[in-house]
Amino acid sequence: MAEPIFDTALSIINNARERNLELRLIGSNAFRLHCPEFRHLFSAMKRQLTDVDLAGLSKHWSSITSLCEDMGFILDRRHAMHYPDRLLFTIPSNGLHVDVFLDRLSY
Repeated sequence: MAEPIFDTALSIINNARERNLELRLIGSNAFRLHCPEFRHLFSAMKRQLTDVDLAGLSKHWSSITSLCEDMGFILDRRHAMHYPDRLLFTIPSNGLHVDVFLDRLSY
């Protein structure tokens, strides 16, 4: 079964790894990656993936931004100005949001 959001998450992680950039998958996508034997629970709870959540380091801000922009994602620069510990990207083709939490998880 195709899972475009999960596939996008893996693509980001793989591209980061190729650039020697430490970027961690968190949230529901991380659960799917690290606990595949329990993926059926998402279906049972009628839970769908809605975005991609990542964690990185603020010292890699420009490298993370370059990676995501090279992949065709658009950085919400206004959001970045107001929330320096979180980057928010959008994929124009489908409106998917990619959140990158820097140094700590905060909402």
